[in-house]
Amino acid sequence: MAGKSGDEFWNTSSSTSFNFDDDFEIDNPSSAFNELFPSNNVGSLVSSHLESSSSLNLNTLPIHSLLTKRNLDAVLDDVRTTLQTTAPTVQETIIKMFLGMPYSLSVYRSLSQKLDLLDEAVSSEDGNIILTVLLFLKKTLAVSELYTHLSKRKIALRHYSNYLMREFLLQELSDFCLECGNFTDLIYLYYLGLNPDASKDKVHIKLLRFLLEYQQKLNSDKNAMFIDYKNFIKWQLDNNAVRNTVTEQLASLCRVHWENCSDSSNFDKQITEFKVFVKMSDFQYEWIVINALSALKLWKKLTTLFIKPNWLTKRNSIKSVINAELFLLTLQRHNAPTQILEEFLTCIVDNEISLPLAKKLSCHKFVVNIYASQRDRSAIQSYKIEIPKDSEDYAFAERILASVSFRCGIFLL
Repeated sequence: MAGKSGDEFWNTSSSTSFNFDDDFEIDNPSSAFNELFPSNNVGSLVSSHLESSSSLNLNTLPIHSLLTKRNLDAVLDDVRTTLQTTAPTVQETIIKMFLGMPYSLSVYRSLSQKLDLLDEAVSSEDGNIILTVLLFLKKTLAVSELYTHLSKRKIALRHYSNYLMREFLLQELSDFCLECGNFTDLIYLYYLGLNPDASKDKVHIKLLRFLLEYQQKLNSDKNAMFIDYKNFIKWQLDNNAVRNTVTEQLASLCRVHWENCSDSSNFDKQITEFKVFVKMSDFQYEWIVINALSALKLWKKLTTLFIKPNWLTKRNSIKSVINAELFLLTLQRHNAPTQILEEFLTCIVDNEISLPLAKKLSCHKFVVNIYASQRDRSAIQSYKIEIPKDSEDYAFAERILASVSFRCGIFLL
């Protein structure tokens, strides 16, 4: 074989080529599968698998049959507690709320944490933050417990009370006021629940019910206020009056009388009785009468009522509890004639009061006459600049300065 040439060796049939597949015997995949699972056994295998699965599902018991819901919740709470991260400080949470950043209040579970959160919210002086924390406490605390802690925190109590009033939660406001001893806000239970279009009969009934339920809780001042109001409504029902307030009612009585020019003595008696009945002060009464007469331009009636002779000074004086300046400024506001204003000014004895008031009211003749009585020529010349030219008052000042009588006496109005 050694003698054979290389070509002869490769070309002879006794020589075979090398094949890697000869060392490995690969089974046909399909034949291997058929060998493991013969065709007649495949269906039975699938069926047996499905049967075993269904039998397993039928034998599975619900979780509540093995563990009660209460125990399951306890287990889940333990898991949550274990997985829960450390709660941020209340200061951090309040800062996030103030800056509008994401936050969570549910991480504060203990009572002490919630109260610390409320105190920190109050310290922030932000109404929105305080109300948000209050609503969180309302959801997570018992009502009696919440009211107990709010009664010790006046600022938080005020915010919560305002929230109840704003939302018209009247029954809750009633319980809150009685529980916390916040009787001051009880009066809002009446006003918030009052229909402005309600008839006087309904208003009277509501007042009676309110006093029946809360009268013992109100202080003496509030109690007297509601009783007086109840009596006023009763008087309106008896006299077919429809005004909303005592002052409006008195003003209406004055207008009706003066416009109809009815008997003065009978009217004065009716007004006096009404004034006593509603416990109206002298200031209130005179203020209403002044404004009513001024609105009707009944100036003669006004001077008759409020200008009286004074036997001590031998001069007329303003008979009113109202300050003279306020009295005259009220007349000016109603565009009273200058002659009427000057008539009241002459009733003021003290020139240090009447002179600056006359300047404020632009009663130029009165001012010039005061300076003339003081023989103060330079004062008249200086004040003449303040008087409009081509006016009667300006001409009056010119006549005073040019008059010979100015040197020896007073140039009267």
